[in-house]
Amino acid sequence: FRISLFTLKDLSCSSCLYILTAMPFIFLRSFYMIKREKIDLIHCQGFLSGILGYLLSKTTKIPHIITIQSADFSVYHPKANIKPVKWIHKFIERKIFQNAIKCHAVSNYLKEHFIKYGIKDGVVIPNGVDCEEFKPDANKRITRKELGLDTENLIICISRLEPKNGTEDLIKAAKILKEKIKDFKIAILGSGSQRKKLEKLTDELDLGKYVVFLGDVPHGAISKYLACADIFIRPSLAEGFGIVFIEAMACEVPVIGTSVGGIVDFL
Repeated sequence: FRISLFTLKDLSCSSCLYILTAMPFIFLRSFYMIKREKIDLIHCQGFLSGILGYLLSKTTKIPHIITIQSADFSVYHPKANIKPVKWIHKFIERKIFQNAIKCHAVSNYLKEHFIKYGIKDGVVIPNGVDCEEFKPDANKRITRKELGLDTENLIICISRLEPKNGTEDLIKAAKILKEKIKDFKIAILGSGSQRKKLEKLTDELDLGKYVVFLGDVPHGAISKYLACADIFIRPSLAEGFGIVFIEAMACEVPVIGTSVGGIVDFL
């Protein structure tokens, strides 16, 4: 059941006004659904969902489980990186974790985050990949032509264009690569608050021929872009897990990542 009043955006990347408007409505609809459907267990994913799960659990006496996919609040939300906000965030997070009947992390890095709050029995279950969808491409050059990315060397970056994913560093690296290799393209899939800034940087560095922004691509098409690449790269500054890395691995595409967060588990 979709219980939002309108088409729900990604709450974690929305404005405070949007969040404050949406969450009370989601709480009320969820409360009535729990009663109507006689729900036995509430499963929350992430901080905002965790708040709702905690409040619903307290009001309905139904137990809740929390899953976290990230933990670097100050990196994910640099504008909120001030002491009062960080203190409130930690206070609420502690309440959510300590009241859950089980804390689930998708990487060992995130399990350590639970331990900081005194949760010693957290469980690690990593994310997975549909290997029927993500598989090697035996005809990479043909696929590239179909996608309008005909080049000798294709680098793919699939990423929300936010500061924490380090896409700016990738574009600056392309300037160095241009001095060594002439026939290459870096295709960047995804959108976000940094897109205009990154496009401007690309123009300033005279990389228009080498760096292309493809915007949001339907999830069903991502495997096609990944499988025809020579390299997948995302120079993240923080990463709870990074499922797109293992999707690239399933396509047998070499991966370059930074040694942060959950990337270390599988790289």
